[in-house]
Amino acid sequence: MAEDVNQVKSLRERRKRITGLIRKELDTIRKDKVSIIILFIVPVICISVIGTGKVPFSNVTATIWIIDEDHTERSQQFVNCFYNVSGAVVYTNDNANESWVTEDLANKSITTRALDAYIILQPGFQNDLLTNGTTNLSIYIDSIDLIKQIDANAIILEAIANYQIQNGVFERDLFYFPEFKPEQDFSLLYIAAPLMVGILLFATINLTCSQAIVGDIPLKRVLTTPTFRFEVIIAKTITYSIMSMFQILVVLLLLEYGFNLVASSTFFDLFVMLWLVSLSGITLGILFSSISKTRLQASYLFLFSFLIMVVIVYDVRPPAVLPFMPIELARVGYANLADRGMTLAEIWPTMLSLIGFNLVILAVTILYFSKKKEFV
Repeated sequence: MAEDVNQVKSLRERRKRITGLIRKELDTIRKDKVSIIILFIVPVICISVIGTGKVPFSNVTATIWIIDEDHTERSQQFVNCFYNVSGAVVYTNDNANESWVTEDLANKSITTRALDAYIILQPGFQNDLLTNGTTNLSIYIDSIDLIKQIDANAIILEAIANYQIQNGVFERDLFYFPEFKPEQDFSLLYIAAPLMVGILLFATINLTCSQAIVGDIPLKRVLTTPTFRFEVIIAKTITYSIMSMFQILVVLLLLEYGFNLVASSTFFDLFVMLWLVSLSGITLGILFSSISKTRLQASYLFLFSFLIMVVIVYDVRPPAVLPFMPIELARVGYANLADRGMTLAEIWPTMLSLIGFNLVILAVTILYFSKKKEFV
């Protein structure tokens, strides 16, 4: 009997110990802000962003010129099919207010942001359809921006499909093979560079900077000196900015001299834009490091934020959020500078967004770190 009583007491004591340990762990997690962010805030952000978005590439937009040299009823019906496609911004020479739409101007504008694709309806478009049952379409698409290529192709395919349905025209009756301009021998690196360069620079420096504070063992002793906390943030930002400059130099020199990928813009313009992209990775990484208690937490924050950005930029693409995503700004900026030959002044919205992003993140980091108590 006494033995049974002892066993019951032992079980009660064990239950108390386990309960005490559970309370301790729950209290630790409750006080760990980074764990709360990882467990609750990150899933909420992901679901909210995807929930407010649309099916990938369903929200397409493209500027398309149609140069009608046939001027017949069938050619006008073809043009009208483009007007009825959602997201298509259509200009045609048949419109009296758009008489400036010419083939010469289209050839000059296809490599700029003003035009994504243009179509030429050759003389005899209607006659060929009625007499021979088939006709050719001359379609030219901007080769620089991969995202816009997809958008323009989607709109063109939808408009042509609508025309075929309305007029009983079979797919084989409209023969076309889109050509891409500017015409050149594209390498895989040329196509991938706008998507890849910005991501590489942003992700590598962001991951490195996410360990800048949480992994700095001597920092606690430094903060016992008259050093101000904002000075620590400024110093680390400048230090990693200098490192990023050398990184950008290596990347640009490798592209130009290693793979003959010569930028159409000046070296200075491209360097400054990419430096601002790297700076966004630096400021965001230092913020992650300042709010983390362990290196693992900082790595988790980097991983989750990077995955969210990739999903937003290359999958969901919500128009309200894209202008604030560094890797999207890097893609657009690189394409406009390196491939289109534009200047920093011409891409000022991209530059302004990058500068604004860096200033906001830097201010938040300084404000948080100045109130952080772990190093006191």
